[in-house]
Amino acid sequence: VGEAQRCRRASDAHMARERRLSSSAEALHSQLAALQASRAAGEKDVQVVAESKEWGEVKEDSDDGGNAEAQRCRRASDAHLARERRLSSGAQALHSKLAAMQASLRSQLPVQASSVVGEKDVQVVAESTEWGEVGEEDSDNDVGEAQRCRRASDAHMAREKRLSCGAEALHLQLAAL
Repeated sequence: VGEAQRCRRASDAHMARERRLSSSAEALHSQLAALQASRAAGEKDVQVVAESKEWGEVKEDSDDGGNAEAQRCRRASDAHLARERRLSSGAQALHSKLAAMQASLRSQLPVQASSVVGEKDVQVVAESTEWGEVGEEDSDNDVGEAQRCRRASDAHMAREKRLSCGAEALHLQLAAL
């Protein structure tokens, strides 16, 4: 009886393992199929052809030995110019896409002058005392210490509020992208 139970348990464990492996293989297969289906635009399979000569070789006349160096220099210059044209057109495409994204963002989020962080007109008022001396009679007084603590706490709370408002505005702008 003990041997039959061990055999049945081993068989059940083997079957469970096979089911797990099969489901994992199916999941990997579906992920691979999805990856292949979502390949980038413009990507395609091409046929590779063997050539008998190097790509840089050209037909050169045997009596034009001095002209071969000029041809190589011209080919290098042409390759450089072609690369520069490709880079310039890519940069222009990126700039136009960025401008379109910015215009779209601006149209989606109407920005008011008061909502931009750090952009606000304020009135400057002349004071007769330093800001730290307001309401203090004696720096050794306990009341002065309590006022300093309260002011520090108020300043900290105001800073936290500014930071959280700025972070929230940044989060909203990033979410709109």
